[in-house]
Amino acid sequence: MHASSRETREEVQHYQQEGVMTMEMEAEALCAAAQYWGVELMAAFVVSDSLAAGIWKPAFRSEAVQVGLLGLSHAARATLA
Repeated sequence: MHASSRETREEVQHYQQEGVMTMEMEAEALCAAAQYWGVELMAAFVVSDSLAAGIWKPAFRSEAVQVGLLGLSHAARATLA
């Protein structure tokens, strides 16, 4: 599901029943631009917010997310070195 479609409660429930566990929203525009320009794009994510119980639970500032971001930055540096 794309961020531009703005998910409804029914869509969230439908995708949960289908087994979908995450939804990416931030890189949609980058993916569209990369496809348009015919260039490769790589993206990596750390999951933070949750809609699992039908209630939005933001967790971007949580310790677990911060640890994940740090690990992701180390992996990116190692990959690009």
